[in-house]
Amino acid sequence: MTSAFVDSEQSAAYYDRAIPLLREFDDRQGLVTDLVMRALTGGFYWGDTFAPAIRDAVQSERDAEEAVRLAHAIDWRAGESFALWELALWHGIRGSYRRAFELALSGLRVAEEIEHRQWIAAGLCSLGALYVDLLAPERALSLLERALAMAHEIGSSVWAPYAAARLAMAHTQQRDFLSAAATLDGELDANTPFESAPQRQLWCARAELALARHAPGEALAAIGSTDEAERMLSEAIEASRAADLRSLLWRAQAALGRLLRSRGRRDEAELHVQSALAHVDELGAELVEETVRRAFVERAGAHIPPRGLVSERRLNKQAFDGLTVREREVAALIAGGLSNRAIADKLVVSERTVESYVSGILGKLGVSARTQIAAWAVTKGIASEA
Repeated sequence: MTSAFVDSEQSAAYYDRAIPLLREFDDRQGLVTDLVMRALTGGFYWGDTFAPAIRDAVQSERDAEEAVRLAHAIDWRAGESFALWELALWHGIRGSYRRAFELALSGLRVAEEIEHRQWIAAGLCSLGALYVDLLAPERALSLLERALAMAHEIGSSVWAPYAAARLAMAHTQQRDFLSAAATLDGELDANTPFESAPQRQLWCARAELALARHAPGEALAAIGSTDEAERMLSEAIEASRAADLRSLLWRAQAALGRLLRSRGRRDEAELHVQSALAHVDELGAELVEETVRRAFVERAGAHIPPRGLVSERRLNKQAFDGLTVREREVAALIAGGLSNRAIADKLVVSERTVESYVSGILGKLGVSARTQIAAWAVTKGIASEA
């Protein structure tokens, strides 16, 4: 397990040797753990800062399913919970979201039934990580806040940074940069190493926050490393394909498409843009809940450069300081004097969703009060739309 976060290929080789011995000695608890961990060497959310081992995906899925069945058969409920929420992380990074949610929810339920506080924190982290992956921070926040609080209560040096990293990412996705920074500051300082998996998650969350605050293209230009960025993104695409990490693949393709377009290589960029869009559509089809699916496809599309000529929709977003159609609608209703509850009723959404929209609007406009949103709406001539 230790070498899994240093050399995944070596770790997988250890498990290949250990699993037959565990079968021979009928150590079924050890077998459950090792089957899960061998599958994870091929890549999962908490290992996404390390190169995955190249494994047969079919065999890995067999390992995963055998582990779950075996833990249930021997009535090892803690082991069953462990297998379920860990394997949700394996399925999630591959874009198998339907199965990932089934596993994560089941793992959390078992942990709660046996009152296993560490695994409850872990299960909450798994669900939160899935929603962050799906660009649904409004769904992730409460899960990850609970996970972080519980991790602190039990003094976990593993689940606290995992929860904090994904919680910061969720805040960053909502452009709530102050909350993201405050969350990271609670777990990370300038002297924190970049060695263990939890530490790497925190530093990656810090990097995402920095990039969100300043356009990635400007950051690359500032350090003059566009050639290196192109090489690394190309390698990321190939590695994601080889390990079937579809959650990472579309992001790498979108990033390379942006970079190539900025360098005037539009035809090459278009190939990556089209591929990224196709992958997003495929991943969206994995989602059962329609509201989550629609939001994911729309939000992922915002990360992908537009096809060809700039669309009318994009021109409108540029004219309105980056606000989406829905955000402009919310801003207009704020200018009309409506409360969040009233806006939620009018738009037939939850009040939490409206709070998320308001937070996003504040971040995009760089203001701190609803009155400033109202003033902006009047200036843009949309207040009367309320």
